[in-house]
Order: sequence, then C-alpha cells, then structure tokens
Amino acid sequence: MNEQERLGSRLKTAREFSEINQSDAAKVLGLDNTDISKIESGSRAISALELVKLIKVYDVDIEDVLYNVGDKSLEELMIDAEYSKRRIVFYRKQIEVESEMLTEVERRIIEMSRGKENDG
Repeated sequence: MNEQERLGSRLKTAREFSEINQSDAAKVLGLDNTDISKIESGSRAISALELVKLIKVYDVDIEDVLYNVGDKSLEELMIDAEYSKRRIVFYRKQIEVESEMLTEVERRIIEMSRGKENDG
C-alpha cells in the first residue's frame, strides 16, 4: 500500500467513525461522491486544502490521519478517543453529583449553625 492509499484509507476510517457519508463529504469539498471514493481508495490525490476541510468536518486530529501513532491504527486511536470522551462525560457527571452533595452538606451546616445561634 502506498502513502496515497494509506492516507485514503485513514480518511475513510475517519469519515465512517464520524458517521458522515460520502455525499456529505463531497458537498463540503464541492466534489462528486466518486471523487471521495477515489480519494479514499488512493486512486486520486487530495490537495492540502481538501485535507484540511475534511479533517475539520470529520472532527479528528490531523496527526492521527497523517501518521500512525505507535502500532495503533487510526480506527484504534479513534476508539480510544471515544472511550476517553465517555470517561470525561462520566467524570463530569460525578463532579456534578458530588458538587450537589457538597452544596447540600454546606446548606445543612449553615442551618445547624443558625439553629445554634438562635438557641444561644
């Protein structure tokens, strides 16, 4: 597999992971579906401008598309990224819950301290 084919394959993986069809990708570039198919198969070169536009639309890191990181494929990297996003959402939710709990504890402490002031 040559570099153009490798890049095309990575772009296809990024597009599919982003759940964007070839038709929508083609519209972004002002091309036909067949052009996207050719880019993804490596039979048509992609310009730097086209690459940058697709990277933005697919919402992926250009380095992940241009280079393999370690021994992981782009698909593996994207799965890792999705897992990381889910973990972040989980932890944010946990922070919200704990923040609400702290707010409730603070409210109770304030109520207790006011009760003591009224008693004294």
